[in-house]
This record gives sequence, C-alpha cells and structure tokens, in this order.
Amino acid sequence: MKSEEHRKLIARERARYSREIHDRAAQNLTAIGLNLQLCQSVISIKPEKAEKIIANCLELIDATARELKYSIFEPSALLNLGLIPYIKKFIEGYEPLCSLVISGKEKSFSPGLELLVWRIFSEIFNFTIVNQNKNPEIEVKFDFNKEPSLFLFKIPSRNFSKNIEKADYNKLTARFLNDSEEHKLKIIIEHNVDSTLIKLNF
Repeated sequence: MKSEEHRKLIARERARYSREIHDRAAQNLTAIGLNLQLCQSVISIKPEKAEKIIANCLELIDATARELKYSIFEPSALLNLGLIPYIKKFIEGYEPLCSLVISGKEKSFSPGLELLVWRIFSEIFNFTIVNQNKNPEIEVKFDFNKEPSLFLFKIPSRNFSKNIEKADYNKLTARFLNDSEEHKLKIIIEHNVDSTLIKLNF
C-alpha cells in the first residue's frame, strides 16, 4: 500500500473512532445528567425512587468507564502489526474474559478489511463486556483451513444480564453491512440455546 494511502486510511480511522467514542460518552453523560435532575426533584417526596435513580446512574457511570477502558485503539499499530498479531496482543491483556484459538496458517488481508474486522471485533467485545455480567466469556476463533476464512465469536447465554438480549447482536452488526459488502465480508449470526455465534466469512 502506498504510504500516502496508508496515512489517509489511518487518519480517517482515527477520526471515525474518536467521533464514535465522543458520541457515546456524551450520550451517557447526558442521560446521567437528566436522571440526576429527576432525582433532585423527587428525593424529598419519594426517597425510594431517588435511590433507584441514583443506582441507575452509578451503573451507567460504571458502564461508561468500562467502555472507555476497553476502547483504546491505534490504527497505525494494527496496520503495522497485522490483524492477527494485533488481536493476539489485545486478548493477552484480557484473559480469561476472552480466549483465542487459531487453526491453519495465518493470513494477512487488505488494510481496509483488517480494520473492518477489528471494528466488528472491538464492538462485540466492548458491548459484551459492558452489558453482560461481571465475568463474561468470549471465545474467538480464526479458522484459516476453511475457504473463505472464518472468524468466529461465541458468547455463552449463561452470562447474559438483564440489560442485554441476543437480538441486540443483530442490531450491533447491522451497522457494518455496507462496509461488509464493500470488502466482501459476510456476517452470520446464530442464536442457540446455550450461546450466540457470530461468524465472519472473508
């Protein structure tokens, strides 16, 4: 890839990532502010309701902090290392929350496709960590013995909390459909009794 194209891709990805993180944090802070205003208006007449509102605010603050913690990303590092080494390095820091299995000889892909796969991986990881119970498990598998290559997420149903439903993963991955078509990546979601499987074929 030409260095100028490389720089443009990195700049575009940094801008997109910063915008998404900013928007999410701003949305959560707005919700916290509105809830605290409501709490202020009811605390003297309905203290039990105020307690519930404060508890909800604390949960949202905790979720926002965890999301920001798991959202550290530098696109140039991914493109320099490559997708598989980058994900390996990332997962090493979050064991045993996430496990990785690689079958077959590792491959590299176009920079645009590798960034897209990382975006999908990080969205699923962040969403699961923030919304599931305190000790969620995510199994990640790359299978290069298959044609096309398979990238698989397995999220056990036993770790789903009251804040998340299996259908939320359909909504989460739907936002990537346009980019997936451009890079000829196919997203398949299977909801089973014991788990949700998210497959990326590319």
